[in-house]
Amino acid sequence: MATVRSLRSALVFCGAVICGSWIASCAADAGIGDSSSGGAGGSAGSGGTGGGVAGGAGTGWAGGAAGTGGTSGGGGGGGWPGTTLQPCDNGETCANGTCVEVGQKTSMKRCVEPCDMTTPCPKDTYCAWAHPEGYVCVPDVGNLCEPCQEDADCPIVGDRCLRSPQNDRFCAPDCSYDGTCGGGTECVSPDTYEGNSGGAGGAGGGGPGPNAAMNCVPTGGQSCTCTQARDGVERTCKQTQGSITCEGVETCNGASGMWEGCSASSPTTEVCDGADNDCNGVADDGDTVAMCAGMPKPQNGELECVAGVCDVGSCDPGWAHYPPALPASVGCPCPVEMSEPNETCADATAAGSVSDADTTPLNISGRLTADNDVDWYSFTTTDTDEMTTNSYHIHIEFTKPANNTEFEFDVIRGGGCTQPDANHSSLAEYDWCVSGSAGMIGEQSCGTMAPIHCGDHGKEYRIAVRRKGGAPGTCDEYSLQITAKGGTCDMTGSCDPQMDEL
Repeated sequence: MATVRSLRSALVFCGAVICGSWIASCAADAGIGDSSSGGAGGSAGSGGTGGGVAGGAGTGWAGGAAGTGGTSGGGGGGGWPGTTLQPCDNGETCANGTCVEVGQKTSMKRCVEPCDMTTPCPKDTYCAWAHPEGYVCVPDVGNLCEPCQEDADCPIVGDRCLRSPQNDRFCAPDCSYDGTCGGGTECVSPDTYEGNSGGAGGAGGGGPGPNAAMNCVPTGGQSCTCTQARDGVERTCKQTQGSITCEGVETCNGASGMWEGCSASSPTTEVCDGADNDCNGVADDGDTVAMCAGMPKPQNGELECVAGVCDVGSCDPGWAHYPPALPASVGCPCPVEMSEPNETCADATAAGSVSDADTTPLNISGRLTADNDVDWYSFTTTDTDEMTTNSYHIHIEFTKPANNTEFEFDVIRGGGCTQPDANHSSLAEYDWCVSGSAGMIGEQSCGTMAPIHCGDHGKEYRIAVRRKGGAPGTCDEYSLQITAKGGTCDMTGSCDPQMDEL
């Protein structure tokens, strides 16, 4: 006969499972067990007609054995609180004693089972590494393809935030235990996954546990499907024409489930526009002249691509694109004098000579075809022996342009390349003459100053023509006229502003 303690225990148990008419069996011989994996069912009732109490299903209680001469034992029970994937606080609330943190983005403690190669994880779970417990069956919360920027954005331990070959990021569940993934996905190493290159979102390096890192990704190098959850995610898109492919960006429209708005341009031959027309990663990298072939050819020159704009790149010999503010369509309208280059004193162009034997002038013409252009010239002067007079008088002035505000010159008397002083720099005209006497120009008679006044004063000259500081550049021609006879001296022994020159 059952004791009172046994009956009370049976009542408590039977009441918990609402066993009803099973009380008699419980009282007869309950045989209630207790273990972390679920107690065994009651033993057979003596000479009874029924089996013991049914055990829980799964990790719950096992069914009771059949009574002697009785019917079979009870079926599995409905499960005990704290079974697989139930929320938990610690191991004491789990039937199998394993409460594990399986959340990565937010905390998610669940009762879990360890992974077993001989037995698949329960439905709606998969195997992932959860430190420090090891490989356990974690909940499948649809984490594959969730948008992310780093591993911590993904919900379940073992998830990696990978970059697809189309450059969109997604959560990739752990498959390092057995290499198993669901349909439409494959288990790959993040270190060799195209697009990820071992770096996106913390991927790469060793595995999460003792095995090498492996994660589930869409098969065939594809992006994750555009869904409502991935609304706004961007990925690379392409347009191809012949052998040329252009890349751009398109965006997932979650409402329509479509990737939309591809920004890739249609591939074309490179032209001069600052864009990468042939999509090789470099803008305007074609032949600089060929890229401007569609533009009208300018006069006396060629258009070339400069910083995304067709501009005059080269001029035909003897021509210049000046002033520089001229539009490219004008080309090279400014003629360059044949005396170029003559930008230095040492390279001065020999212009000829003048003499006081007659009044024939020496004319020099040219153009300054760059902002810093300088034209140097040299010429000789002859002071003839006029016996009783000396009309040697060097005079230099601009005759073109008519109202000159653009040009000036420096002068060196004596032929050397010395630096002109202030009296010989930035001039619009120049005079050098011998003194006169008795109010006459030159010398009617050579008096006490005869050795000076009536001697030979012929010298070589060098002259540099430049543009005045601040004057706007033009392609206007300048002309200098040089004479060696005549002119007005001041009869005081000097010609302003050149003082006492020999």
